[in-house]
Amino acid sequence: MWNEYLRKNQDVNHPPMLDKMEGLMSGWLKDYSYKCQPIDYSDNPIALRMARACWCYMICKVVELLDTVFFVLRKKSNQISYLHLYHHTLMPVCSWIGVKFLPEGKWLGYIHDVIEGKWLGYIHDVIEGKWLGYIHDVIEGKWLGYIHDVIEGKWLGYIHDVIEGKWLGYIHDVIEGKWLGYIHDVIEGKWLGYIHDVIEGKWLGYIHDVIEGKWLGYIHDVIEGKWLGYIHDVIEGKWLGYIHDVIEGKWLGYIHDVIEGKWLGYIHDVIEGKWLGYIHDVIEGKWLGYIHDVIEGKWLGYIHDVIEGKWLGYIHDVIRGSGSDTSTTSQRGSGSDTSTTS
Repeated sequence: MWNEYLRKNQDVNHPPMLDKMEGLMSGWLKDYSYKCQPIDYSDNPIALRMARACWCYMICKVVELLDTVFFVLRKKSNQISYLHLYHHTLMPVCSWIGVKFLPEGKWLGYIHDVIEGKWLGYIHDVIEGKWLGYIHDVIEGKWLGYIHDVIEGKWLGYIHDVIEGKWLGYIHDVIEGKWLGYIHDVIEGKWLGYIHDVIEGKWLGYIHDVIEGKWLGYIHDVIEGKWLGYIHDVIEGKWLGYIHDVIEGKWLGYIHDVIEGKWLGYIHDVIEGKWLGYIHDVIEGKWLGYIHDVIEGKWLGYIHDVIEGKWLGYIHDVIRGSGSDTSTTSQRGSGSDTSTTS
Protein backbone atom coordinates (compact mmCIF):
# COMPACT_ATOMS: atom_id res chain seq x y z
CA MET A 1 0.00 0.00 0.00
CA TRP A 2 2.68 2.48 1.01
CA ASN A 3 4.91 1.56 -1.91
CA GLU A 4 2.06 2.29 -4.27
CA TYR A 5 1.32 5.53 -2.46
CA LEU A 6 4.96 6.68 -2.61
CA ARG A 7 5.23 5.77 -6.27
CA LYS A 8 2.11 7.71 -7.24
CA ASN A 9 2.94 10.60 -4.95
CA GLN A 10 6.05 11.37 -7.00
CA ASP A 11 3.76 12.87 -9.64
CA VAL A 12 2.50 15.50 -7.20
CA ASN A 13 4.94 18.39 -7.62
CA HIS A 14 4.92 20.50 -4.46
CA PRO A 15 7.59 21.50 -1.93
CA PRO A 16 7.70 19.73 1.43
CA MET A 17 5.40 21.51 3.91
CA LEU A 18 4.14 21.05 7.40
CA ASP A 19 1.27 18.65 7.91
CA LYS A 20 -1.09 21.51 8.86
CA MET A 21 -0.38 23.49 5.69
CA GLU A 22 -0.57 20.33 3.64
CA GLY A 23 -3.98 19.59 5.09
CA LEU A 24 -5.21 23.08 4.24
CA MET A 25 -3.80 23.13 0.72
CA SER A 26 -5.10 19.68 -0.16
CA GLY A 27 -8.44 19.78 1.60
CA TRP A 28 -9.96 22.67 3.49
CA LEU A 29 -8.87 25.30 0.96
CA LYS A 30 -9.94 23.13 -1.96
CA ASP A 31 -13.28 21.31 -2.11
CA TYR A 32 -13.61 19.87 1.38
CA SER A 33 -17.00 19.96 3.06
CA TYR A 34 -17.14 21.38 6.60
CA LYS A 35 -20.10 19.12 7.45
CA CYS A 36 -19.10 15.60 6.44
CA GLN A 37 -16.28 14.78 4.05
CA PRO A 38 -16.23 11.23 2.65
CA ILE A 39 -12.85 9.52 2.40
CA ASP A 40 -11.35 9.40 -1.08
CA TYR A 41 -9.53 6.09 -1.62
CA SER A 42 -8.81 6.83 -5.30
CA ASP A 43 -5.50 7.75 -6.92
CA ASN A 44 -6.45 11.41 -7.10
CA PRO A 45 -3.29 13.51 -6.52
CA ILE A 46 -5.16 15.76 -4.07
CA ALA A 47 -6.31 12.73 -2.05
CA LEU A 48 -2.75 11.35 -2.03
CA ARG A 49 -1.46 14.71 -0.85
CA MET A 50 -3.92 14.62 2.06
CA ALA A 51 -2.78 11.09 2.90
CA ARG A 52 0.80 12.33 3.00
CA ALA A 53 -0.22 15.11 5.40
CA CYS A 54 -1.85 12.52 7.67
CA TRP A 55 1.34 10.45 7.59
CA CYS A 56 3.41 13.53 8.61
CA TYR A 57 1.00 14.09 11.47
CA MET A 58 1.52 10.53 12.71
CA ILE A 59 5.31 10.98 12.60
CA CYS A 60 4.93 14.13 14.72
CA LYS A 61 3.04 12.14 17.35
CA VAL A 62 5.80 9.50 17.38
CA VAL A 63 8.42 12.21 17.91
CA GLU A 64 6.37 13.66 20.77
CA LEU A 65 6.42 10.23 22.41
CA LEU A 66 10.22 10.22 22.48
CA ASP A 67 10.46 12.58 25.47
CA THR A 68 8.48 10.05 27.52
CA VAL A 69 10.78 7.29 26.27
CA PHE A 70 13.82 9.29 27.33
CA PHE A 71 12.32 9.88 30.78
CA VAL A 72 11.87 6.12 31.21
CA LEU A 73 15.37 5.30 29.97
CA ARG A 74 16.91 7.86 32.32
CA LYS A 75 14.70 6.59 35.18
CA LYS A 76 13.20 10.06 35.70
CA SER A 77 9.79 8.84 36.81
CA ASN A 78 9.08 12.14 38.59
CA GLN A 79 9.09 13.89 35.20
CA ILE A 80 6.47 11.59 33.68
CA SER A 81 3.20 13.47 34.05
CA TYR A 82 -0.40 12.55 33.27
CA LEU A 83 0.07 14.14 29.85
CA HIS A 84 3.07 11.95 29.03
CA LEU A 85 1.55 8.77 30.38
CA TYR A 86 -1.79 8.86 28.56
CA HIS A 87 -1.89 11.54 25.90
CA HIS A 88 1.55 11.14 24.32
CA THR A 89 1.25 7.37 24.50
CA LEU A 90 -2.18 7.06 22.91
CA MET A 91 -1.76 9.69 20.17
CA PRO A 92 0.74 7.65 18.04
CA VAL A 93 -1.60 4.63 18.18
CA CYS A 94 -4.69 6.69 17.28
CA SER A 95 -2.91 8.55 14.48
CA TRP A 96 -1.59 5.27 13.02
CA ILE A 97 -5.14 3.87 12.95
CA GLY A 98 -6.31 7.05 11.22
CA VAL A 99 -3.56 6.94 8.59
CA LYS A 100 -4.05 3.20 8.01
CA PHE A 101 -7.81 3.20 7.53
CA LEU A 102 -9.05 6.82 7.37
CA PRO A 103 -6.31 8.94 5.75
CA GLU A 104 -8.49 12.03 5.27
CA GLY A 105 -10.72 14.48 7.08
CA LYS A 106 -8.33 15.16 9.91
CA TRP A 107 -10.53 17.34 12.09
CA LEU A 108 -8.93 15.62 15.09
CA GLY A 109 -5.54 17.06 14.22
CA TYR A 110 -6.74 20.67 14.07
CA ILE A 111 -8.75 20.35 17.28
CA HIS A 112 -5.70 18.86 18.97
CA ASP A 113 -3.48 21.71 17.77
CA VAL A 114 -5.92 24.35 19.06
CA ILE A 115 -6.17 22.69 22.48
CA GLU A 116 -2.40 22.27 22.71
CA GLY A 117 -1.79 25.90 21.74
CA LYS A 118 -4.25 27.36 24.23
CA TRP A 119 -2.89 25.36 27.12
CA LEU A 120 0.64 26.40 26.22
CA GLY A 121 -0.52 29.99 26.62
CA TYR A 122 -1.79 29.33 30.14
CA ILE A 123 1.44 27.54 31.06
CA HIS A 124 3.43 30.50 29.72
CA ASP A 125 1.42 32.92 31.89
CA VAL A 126 2.09 30.81 34.97
CA ILE A 127 5.81 30.68 34.21
CA GLU A 128 5.96 34.44 33.56
CA GLY A 129 4.09 35.15 36.78
CA LYS A 130 0.91 36.86 35.53
CA TRP A 131 -1.33 34.66 37.65
CA LEU A 132 0.72 35.52 40.72
CA GLY A 133 -0.90 38.95 40.67
CA TYR A 134 -4.40 37.47 40.93
CA ILE A 135 -3.29 35.11 43.72
CA HIS A 136 -1.75 38.07 45.56
CA ASP A 137 -5.02 40.03 45.31
CA VAL A 138 -6.95 37.11 46.79
CA ILE A 139 -4.48 36.75 49.65
CA GLU A 140 -4.43 40.50 50.35
CA GLY A 141 -8.23 40.64 50.40
CA LYS A 142 -9.06 42.90 47.44
CA TRP A 143 -11.75 40.53 46.22
CA LEU A 144 -13.32 40.61 49.69
CA GLY A 145 -14.48 44.13 48.88
CA TYR A 146 -16.51 42.90 45.91
CA ILE A 147 -17.97 40.06 47.98
CA HIS A 148 -18.85 42.58 50.71
CA ASP A 149 -20.71 44.77 48.19
CA VAL A 150 -22.77 41.79 47.05
CA ILE A 151 -23.63 40.83 50.64
CA GLU A 152 -24.49 44.43 51.64
CA GLY A 153 -26.81 44.83 48.66
CA LYS A 154 -25.15 47.53 46.56
CA TRP A 155 -25.77 45.54 43.39
CA LEU A 156 -29.47 45.40 44.30
CA GLY A 157 -29.63 49.08 43.43
CA TYR A 158 -28.59 48.38 39.84
CA ILE A 159 -31.12 45.56 39.60
CA HIS A 160 -33.81 47.91 40.99
CA ASP A 161 -33.01 50.50 38.29
CA VAL A 162 -33.47 47.88 35.60
CA ILE A 163 -36.80 46.74 37.08
CA GLU A 164 -38.08 50.33 37.52
CA GLY A 165 -37.31 51.15 33.91
CA LYS A 166 -34.47 53.66 34.03
CA TRP A 167 -32.59 51.73 31.38
CA LEU A 168 -35.67 51.91 29.18
CA GLY A 169 -34.80 55.54 28.58
CA TYR A 170 -31.52 54.59 26.95
CA ILE A 171 -33.27 51.98 24.83
CA HIS A 172 -35.85 54.60 23.81
CA ASP A 173 -33.08 56.97 22.66
CA VAL A 174 -31.64 54.24 20.47
CA ILE A 175 -35.07 53.47 18.96
CA GLU A 176 -35.86 57.17 18.39
CA GLY A 177 -32.59 57.67 16.57
CA LYS A 178 -30.53 59.94 18.80
CA TRP A 179 -27.51 57.69 18.42
CA LEU A 180 -27.94 57.83 14.65
CA GLY A 181 -26.57 61.36 14.82
CA TYR A 182 -23.23 60.13 16.08
CA ILE A 183 -23.12 57.43 13.42
CA HIS A 184 -23.98 60.06 10.78
CA ASP A 185 -21.05 62.24 11.90
CA VAL A 186 -18.69 59.32 11.47
CA ILE A 187 -20.08 58.53 8.00
CA GLU A 188 -20.00 62.19 6.91
CA GLY A 189 -16.36 62.47 7.85
CA LYS A 190 -16.18 64.74 10.89
CA TRP A 191 -13.79 62.35 12.55
CA LEU A 192 -11.66 62.46 9.41
CA GLY A 193 -10.69 65.97 10.45
CA TYR A 194 -8.90 64.69 13.51
CA ILE A 195 -7.10 62.06 11.44
CA HIS A 196 -6.16 64.78 8.91
CA ASP A 197 -4.61 66.89 11.69
CA VAL A 198 -2.43 63.97 12.72
CA ILE A 199 -1.35 63.35 9.11
CA GLU A 200 -0.71 67.05 8.42
CA GLY A 201 1.51 67.32 11.47
CA LYS A 202 -0.29 69.56 13.95
CA TRP A 203 0.62 67.20 16.75
CA LEU A 204 4.22 67.37 15.58
CA GLY A 205 4.31 70.89 16.98
CA TYR A 206 3.89 69.62 20.52
CA ILE A 207 6.59 67.02 19.98
CA HIS A 208 8.85 69.74 18.51
CA ASP A 209 8.39 71.86 21.65
CA VAL A 210 9.55 69.00 23.80
CA ILE A 211 12.59 68.38 21.58
CA GLU A 212 13.48 72.09 21.37
CA GLY A 213 13.44 72.44 25.13
CA LYS A 214 10.40 74.53 26.12
CA TRP A 215 9.61 72.06 28.83
CA LEU A 216 13.21 72.39 29.97
CA GLY A 217 12.25 75.84 31.24
CA TYR A 218 9.95 74.33 33.86
CA ILE A 219 12.66 71.90 34.92
CA HIS A 220 15.12 74.83 35.11
CA ASP A 221 12.77 76.72 37.46
CA VAL A 222 12.72 73.77 39.81
CA ILE A 223 16.53 73.49 39.74
CA GLU A 224 17.04 77.27 40.20
CA GLY A 225 14.76 77.36 43.20
CA LYS A 226 11.59 79.25 42.23
CA TRP A 227 9.49 76.57 43.80
CA LEU A 228 11.65 76.85 46.90
CA GLY A 229 9.94 80.19 47.55
CA TYR A 230 6.60 78.49 48.08
CA ILE A 231 8.20 75.96 50.40
CA HIS A 232 9.91 78.84 52.27
CA ASP A 233 6.55 80.57 52.82
CA VAL A 234 5.17 77.44 54.40
CA ILE A 235 8.21 77.10 56.66
CA GLU A 236 8.21 80.81 57.63
CA GLY A 237 4.60 80.67 58.68
CA LYS A 238 2.39 82.46 56.13
CA TRP A 239 0.05 79.52 56.13
CA LEU A 240 0.10 79.67 59.92
CA GLY A 241 -1.99 82.83 59.64
CA TYR A 242 -4.89 80.87 58.20
CA ILE A 243 -4.54 78.28 60.95
CA HIS A 244 -4.44 81.13 63.52
CA ASP A 245 -7.73 82.55 62.20
CA VAL A 246 -9.39 79.21 62.70
CA ILE A 247 -8.02 78.93 66.25
CA GLU A 248 -8.98 82.54 67.15
CA GLY A 249 -12.53 82.01 65.99
CA LYS A 250 -13.09 84.07 62.84
CA TRP A 251 -14.79 81.13 61.20
CA LEU A 252 -16.87 80.73 64.34
CA GLY A 253 -18.70 83.90 63.30
CA TYR A 254 -20.12 82.22 60.24
CA ILE A 255 -21.16 79.23 62.31
CA HIS A 256 -22.73 81.63 64.88
CA ASP A 257 -24.81 83.32 62.15
CA VAL A 258 -26.22 79.98 61.12
CA ILE A 259 -27.04 79.08 64.74
CA GLU A 260 -28.57 82.52 65.52
CA GLY A 261 -30.87 82.32 62.53
CA LYS A 262 -29.70 84.78 59.87
CA TRP A 263 -30.09 82.11 57.26
CA LEU A 264 -33.54 81.42 58.66
CA GLY A 265 -34.57 84.80 57.22
CA TYR A 266 -34.00 83.58 53.71
CA ILE A 267 -35.96 80.43 54.44
CA HIS A 268 -38.74 82.60 55.96
CA ASP A 269 -38.94 84.71 52.77
CA VAL A 270 -39.49 81.59 50.72
CA ILE A 271 -42.18 80.33 53.12
CA GLU A 272 -43.94 83.75 53.34
CA GLY A 273 -44.11 84.09 49.58
CA LYS A 274 -41.73 86.86 48.54
CA TRP A 275 -40.37 84.66 45.80
CA LEU A 276 -43.95 83.98 44.75
CA GLY A 277 -44.10 87.61 43.61
CA TYR A 278 -41.48 86.99 40.96
CA ILE A 279 -43.33 83.89 39.81
CA HIS A 280 -46.58 85.93 39.76
CA ASP A 281 -44.95 88.60 37.54
CA VAL A 282 -43.98 85.95 35.04
CA ILE A 283 -47.49 84.47 35.07
CA GLU A 284 -49.22 87.92 34.83
CA GLY A 285 -47.11 88.94 31.87
CA LYS A 286 -44.71 91.65 33.03
CA TRP A 287 -41.87 89.83 31.35
CA LEU A 288 -44.00 89.66 28.22
CA GLY A 289 -43.53 93.42 27.94
CA TYR A 290 -39.82 93.03 27.48
CA ILE A 291 -40.39 90.34 24.89
CA HIS A 292 -42.92 92.63 23.15
CA ASP A 293 -40.36 95.47 22.99
CA VAL A 294 -37.91 93.18 21.27
CA ILE A 295 -40.55 92.02 18.77
CA GLU A 296 -41.83 95.59 18.12
CA GLY A 297 -38.32 96.87 17.47
CA LYS A 298 -37.49 99.20 20.36
CA TRP A 299 -34.17 97.48 20.79
CA LEU A 300 -33.54 97.95 17.08
CA GLY A 301 -33.41 101.67 17.77
CA TYR A 302 -30.44 101.26 20.06
CA ILE A 303 -28.69 99.09 17.49
CA HIS A 304 -29.44 101.71 14.80
CA ASP A 305 -27.93 104.47 16.97
CA VAL A 306 -24.75 102.48 17.33
CA ILE A 307 -24.55 101.88 13.55
CA GLU A 308 -25.35 105.53 12.70
CA GLY A 309 -22.79 106.84 15.16
CA LYS A 310 -24.90 108.57 17.80
CA TRP A 311 -23.01 106.82 20.52
CA LEU A 312 -19.80 108.23 19.07
CA GLY A 313 -21.24 111.66 19.84
CA TYR A 314 -21.70 110.78 23.47
CA ILE A 315 -18.15 109.49 23.69
CA HIS A 316 -16.87 112.68 21.98
CA ASP A 317 -18.83 114.85 24.43
CA VAL A 318 -17.34 113.00 27.38
CA ILE A 319 -13.79 113.47 26.06
CA ARG A 320 -14.17 117.19 25.15
CA GLY A 321 -16.99 118.22 27.48
CA SER A 322 -15.17 118.64 30.81
CA GLY A 323 -12.95 121.46 29.47
CA SER A 324 -15.73 123.21 27.55
CA ASP A 325 -18.05 123.10 30.56
CA THR A 326 -15.38 124.72 32.75
CA SER A 327 -14.64 127.56 30.27
CA THR A 328 -18.32 128.24 29.73
CA THR A 329 -18.97 128.39 33.45
CA SER A 330 -16.07 130.80 34.03
CA GLN A 331 -17.22 133.11 31.19
CA ARG A 332 -20.74 133.19 32.54
CA GLY A 333 -19.49 133.94 36.05
CA SER A 334 -17.27 136.89 35.01
CA GLY A 335 -20.03 138.42 32.92
CA SER A 336 -22.53 138.31 35.74
CA ASP A 337 -20.04 139.89 38.14
CA THR A 338 -19.33 142.75 35.71
CA SER A 339 -22.99 143.50 35.23
CA THR A 340 -23.58 143.54 38.96
CA THR A 341 -20.70 145.97 39.57
CA SER A 342 -21.92 148.34 36.94
